Amino acid sequence: QDDQPPQQKTMGSSFDLYASGIDGMSLRCTLRKAAQEKWSIGVTDVSTAFLLAPRKSSRLMATRPPSILVEAGLIEPDIRWVIEKAVYGLDTSPSDWQAYRDEALQSMRWWEDGVHNWVVPTPEPNVWRLMTAPGGEEEAWVSRLSGWYPCFTSSGKVYCSTSLQTKA
Repeated sequence: QDDQPPQQKTMGSSFDLYASGIDGMSLRCTLRKAAQEKWSIGVTDVSTAFLLAPRKSSRLMATRPPSILVEAGLIEPDIRWVIEKAVYGLDTSPSDWQAYRDEALQSMRWWEDGVHNWVVPTPEPNVWRLMTAPGGEEEAWVSRLSGWYPCFTSSGKVYCSTSLQTKA
């Protein structure tokens, strides 16, 4: 095992680096359901998404600050920055972001006019269901599908009623 590259020793495999997006078939299916329900379609985009996500690896990683900061005399040349968040260009960042995004989506809940709304994962890892139940109940017998949230890496589409889009 010592002859493996460092990222394979700590991460398990190169698949751990990958962040997928919704596949074409799932996108078409969710769009069809949205059209049947006459739901509106909205777009989300998380700017600087990777910078929000903590790194999953406990392996210490450091980098040199941008040389312009050293040249301007703002930072000493021997200073190194410890990388604590996912950053653009780091091979693990897409996977780190996807794990962070999925955790945040799974914890999303909001109430509006006595109606409880929440987000539920599906077997397709990049499609989330928006669920609604009157009176704050999450019981399957009173909840209903009120929209879809198909995800791409740092953006997504929201298919649901216009009133739910503005409140979410």
